[in-house]
Order: sequence, then C-alpha cells, then structure tokens
Amino acid sequence: MITSRFAARALVVGTIGLFVTMGLHPTGAEALANAESGGLNLLARGVHALAIAMMPLLLVGFFGVTRRLKARPGLSACAFAAWGLALVSVLMAAIMSGLVAPAVADRIAATAAAERDDLLRLLRFTGTLNQAFAAVYVALGGAAIVAWSLALRAERTVPRLLPWLGVLVGVAAAVGTLSGRLALDVMGFGAVVLGQGVWMLGVAWWLGRSAPSFEA
Repeated sequence: MITSRFAARALVVGTIGLFVTMGLHPTGAEALANAESGGLNLLARGVHALAIAMMPLLLVGFFGVTRRLKARPGLSACAFAAWGLALVSVLMAAIMSGLVAPAVADRIAATAAAERDDLLRLLRFTGTLNQAFAAVYVALGGAAIVAWSLALRAERTVPRLLPWLGVLVGVAAAVGTLSGRLALDVMGFGAVVLGQGVWMLGVAWWLGRSAPSFEA
C-alpha cells in the first residue's frame, strides 16, 4: 500500500532533483570546450544521471496524485498517461544530452582536426534530437499538468490558486515551445522546469496533507 504522504515525498524529492539538474546544467559549448581541454565532462554526465534517477520518483508521485483525484478519475487517468509519455521523451533528451553528446565531444577532442567535421555534424544532430525530445516533453507534460489542474478544481481541499497556476504553466510552456518563441536551451528549459516545479511542490503539499492511503 502506498500512502499519499509517500507519494508527496517522492514528488518533492523528484522536483528538487530537477532543480539541481538545471541549476548545474552546463551548455553544449561548455561541454565541447571541456572535452577539448582534456576534461571528462563529469558534470554533464552527473546532472543528467541525477535527472534520470528522479523520473521514477516523479512517476510515483503523480501516480499518487492520480489515485487521490477521485472527483474526475477519467481526466486524471488521461493526465497520467500523457505524463508517462512525457517522461519517456525527457528521458531520451537526457540520454542525448548527458550520455551521447559528451561521448561525441570526447571523440572530437581526441580526433585530428581534419577528421572532426563528421563528428561535429553528429554532435549537432544529437542536439537536434535533444531539442525534439525536450519539445515533446514540454507539450505532453504541459497537457498533463493542465488536465490534473482541471481535476484539482473539483477537490474542495485544494487551494484555489493551485489549479490556475497549473493551467498557466502548462499552457504557457506548450504554446511557447510549439510556436518557437521559447527556445529549449539551458535557460529556456530551466524556466519550464522552474514553473512546473513550483506547481509540483504545491501539489505535493496538498497531497501530503490530504492523508488517506490507497491501494497500489
């Protein structure tokens, strides 16, 4: 049996882990420069490993949210399905940025200048894949947050501003990304994570106070 408080704690830890990831996240140029100077890009690998480790916690946390939202179970279930697909997308983005890109950068640093063009093209392609997966995460994650927020409105114990915050965060991030106005570089994606994280911490606070247990 999973308790609401356990799910809330998982959500808090997962959110804080994402904050740490984006706070320490190096840029692609920094990773390449570090490789050329002989570095191992341990920071890039480490922060993405942390992000990947947080994903099961976020899934467990929102499983608890979904099971707790009994007034609109269908809407909550759709939100959870979208969130699961969003996590798969951001997992792929983290693999591209944290595992593939540093490995390619290391190879570039160890390759003769005349042979670097193919590897540089591969590095740029890796960046393109990272951006695509990140965009899918923002769109699907935004849809999930909006759906959960609408379900939260039906719960009497939820603070009034929390659902509206979720709708604002989800819609703004998705529209900004799909319209091309929000660049998903370190700063842009960090802004998305910050907005989502503030809402997640609010949901975790509500979930932890709501107390009932539910069957896993």
